Amino acid sequence: MNHLKQLYRTPVIGINALAAIARRLSSKVPPEPTWQEIDESKLPEPTKIDQDTIDQLERLALVDFANKEGIERLEAAIRFADQMFLVDTSGVEPMDSVLE
Repeated sequence: MNHLKQLYRTPVIGINALAAIARRLSSKVPPEPTWQEIDESKLPEPTKIDQDTIDQLERLALVDFANKEGIERLEAAIRFADQMFLVDTSGVEPMDSVLE
């Protein structure tokens, strides 16, 4: 019964406090977001998706890209992912797993 009394006296830590503790313990996570503007001229040409690719994506993903807005969103997502080409990976060994 004493352990229950002690359990109720234990202060509850809020989610913000837990997040702050986690940030301090994780040395690889910067305390503030770090980013800079991307030079669009360094990116590859924007991807234009042909109808055959759209049909195949619709079958595989069960998503309807049949309207212009859907296609524009898909092309914008690919354009966003193109930024990965600008990441300098020299000296970085490939991972065997994403859990490394």
